[in-house]
Amino acid sequence: MTTGVLVVEGYAQRGPGDNQYLRSRIKASLVRDYLLAKFSLTPQTTGVMALGRDSAGSPNGEVWDGVALAIFGDNNAAKERGRK
Repeated sequence: MTTGVLVVEGYAQRGPGDNQYLRSRIKASLVRDYLLAKFSLTPQTTGVMALGRDSAGSPNGEVWDGVALAIFGDNNAAKERGRK
């Protein structure tokens, strides 16, 4: 990814609130580490966000226990690449 930011969101449903936060952060961190190694991503533009059990907007409107990827990019840069 030449421009933009990738955020790995972590979700966890089990346990008390503080454990949900820690579990979701661990999940997101493991996936981030894998993506950095596998795809040679830039660590400065690849982050994690622990969201605990807050899974609003999840697939099918159900609770989410795992990770999701959010990409924030420069739409103009993508358009320019498409013209070449």
